Amino acid sequence: MSSISTKTRYIRKYCADNDIFYLKANIQFPKESVDEALQILDEGYFVRHRGSQSSGWQSCALWGWGVDRPEYYHTMNPSGHGHSENDIVWGWTEIAEIAPHTKAFLETHYDMETMRRCRFMLLEPGGFIRA
Repeated sequence: MSSISTKTRYIRKYCADNDIFYLKANIQFPKESVDEALQILDEGYFVRHRGSQSSGWQSCALWGWGVDRPEYYHTMNPSGHGHSENDIVWGWTEIAEIAPHTKAFLETHYDMETMRRCRFMLLEPGGFIRA
């Protein structure tokens, strides 16, 4: 496991102190990630995400959590599914077998142990996400 840089700690603290939840990142995923996402869609792994705040928004967790083992359909925080942080385990879900290029990219560029979830997201044609 790699150590977190001083710059990363500063960015995290700045974002937390200023209620910034998302940053646009200049990330180039491997071209195979698109094919992997399409296979995940074809195999029916995407689940409805935040239905009360959206229409046509779906997701599935590649890195996530579960009670006994991480599972793809846990796309929100554990509390959103009625679980305590103390009762769950984090790690690669079954989706990782379908997305080996995406998994390898993430392992190469990120310390996954610091991640909460890493998900594939899908917005269907005509769908929307309320802010």
